[in-house]
Amino acid sequence: MRALRNFVPLTIAIAVVSWWPFVSPSVAQELKIAVAADVTSIDPHFFNLFPNNNIAEHIFDKLVQMDPDSKMIPGLATSWKTIDDKTWEFKLRKGAKFQDGSEVTSEDVVYSIDRVLNVPNSPGPFTAYTKAIIAKEIVDPYTLRFKYAAPYPLAPNDLSTIYIVSKKVATGASTEDFNSGKAAIGSGRYKLVRYVSGDRIELVRNDNYWGEKSPWRKVTFKIIKNEASRVAALLSGDVEAIEQPPIADLPRLKGDPKFTATSKISHCFIYFTFFHRKQSSRFLTT
Repeated sequence: MRALRNFVPLTIAIAVVSWWPFVSPSVAQELKIAVAADVTSIDPHFFNLFPNNNIAEHIFDKLVQMDPDSKMIPGLATSWKTIDDKTWEFKLRKGAKFQDGSEVTSEDVVYSIDRVLNVPNSPGPFTAYTKAIIAKEIVDPYTLRFKYAAPYPLAPNDLSTIYIVSKKVATGASTEDFNSGKAAIGSGRYKLVRYVSGDRIELVRNDNYWGEKSPWRKVTFKIIKNEASRVAALLSGDVEAIEQPPIADLPRLKGDPKFTATSKISHCFIYFTFFHRKQSSRFLTT
């Protein structure tokens, strides 16, 4: 488990970790990570923002997951295929349960996709990834189909961004109910213990997770926006990992045998477009 994010779009994501988080899980049961940006909500459908998604990734699951190389792999869906040119079918993982013990079913998936459109006051909704769906069909508790107006090859990719919540728990719940923990009942590797805006997020391992168990019993994300303070926290042992290490400090940290710097190519794309003025100029005519 590592906290990585883009520090320069289209380049690499970097984290620095001390050596001891990678010793035997029987020795190290808690991991503390310093992150650079605030988490504005635990509601996984409220704001499509990297720091928020980073936390949601541990509490909630998606139909399709991404491996470290951004390759699509099974999540709550074990398989997916096209039924015809405009219909995708997804098969759910039997036995996957929410953290309250209830099973994840097709109804929860349909509810989650519908909820994306109805989260009030969302400053950055996930609707770009659900709006192409024109109909949803529940075939059985573990099979569902999504219909599109035209052939849509991006369906698995789009659905790798939507976190699945419990219909029973989330119906009528507000974003604040997620922030308080009342509605933050996912099916992910970790359960929410406490969220303090601007300060920290505390998670505890979900021992009933359907997949590979994390070695860390508890994980705390500390929000430390100041670069120097993040490095100081790492050097003092207050945290075991930091993201976005200052470029100026990287050589020193890399040269210290107590630390390991990890990096990964980002799959974030930034588009640049020209601003074309309508009036003539010495450089541009229309």
